[in-house]
Amino acid sequence: GTFWYHPHLHGATALQTGQGAAGTIIIDHPEDYPIPDVINDMPEIQMVFQHMDLNILRDAADVSQDYVTDWKDNNFEITNKTTDLTNFMLVNMQFLPKVTMEVDKWYRWR
Repeated sequence: GTFWYHPHLHGATALQTGQGAAGTIIIDHPEDYPIPDVINDMPEIQMVFQHMDLNILRDAADVSQDYVTDWKDNNFEITNKTTDLTNFMLVNMQFLPKVTMEVDKWYRWR
């Protein structure tokens, strides 16, 4: 199965997850599980989508008293050099991801 993980530190889960402390966990099926070879033999592409709302993260840093990243006082000037957007999506922690695939080839997306 395909699952995701993230921290559960009381008062800081949103902030830590929003800063990238999350990811994919793949639990392989047992060898005797009846998955057709056509699916089982496909190359896998794993993706984690994250919605980044930096204004919410700044507020979360303030509430949780996170003084490590100091998002409130720096107003993202140090942590966000890629764009001036404050509300965007990341794929595998990339702002402008690129996926390369072959034509007429099947892939297993997770």
